[in-house]
Amino acid sequence: MLDVVKMKEACRICARELCGNQRRWIFHPTAKLNLQVLLSHALGHELTRDGRGEFACSKCAFMLDRMYRFDTVIARVEALSLERLHKLLLEKDRLRQCIGGLFRKHNADDGNVPPPRAVVGVVGTDVGSEDSPVVDLSGLQDGRYSDMIQDDLTYSVYESWADKEDPALDQSHPSRAPPTPSPVPRSRLSLWHEA
Repeated sequence: MLDVVKMKEACRICARELCGNQRRWIFHPTAKLNLQVLLSHALGHELTRDGRGEFACSKCAFMLDRMYRFDTVIARVEALSLERLHKLLLEKDRLRQCIGGLFRKHNADDGNVPPPRAVVGVVGTDVGSEDSPVVDLSGLQDGRYSDMIQDDLTYSVYESWADKEDPALDQSHPSRAPPTPSPVPRSRLSLWHEA
């Protein structure tokens, strides 16, 4: 009789009735993914054993696992993006210095051309920083060049990672139709096929 009562427990997260093996113990010390840590992260505070339900249904466990997978992918993308951004900034500065050096060499009479210096930096890239890295365009001296950069940023909505929302994540409004994809200019499509 005691086993039947235990089998009628509810999920600690969604309160669904748990049946058979459709349960995952939240406080399992050797689980591949520690549900206690994942749930504590999702809640924003430490979850401890307090005598209330200690199991999660498989759907809630799946959602916690998916949240964790998103965070791991986000961390990898951020790390790769920062590394790539750093390389791009170094290469851009090398090109700028090369162009400036060639210009000064062949236009010695134009004495008012100062040597090039790095004017664009990455902000918020400290190793423990939770801030997103941001390219600081405030150092650009020429307003027209800064305007060109800002105009080009309008095309960022066509980048693959700039999707506004993921219909799979938005399950709170099932009657809403998924957004129609915006047309991608042909010139942007050709870049994907060349790579």
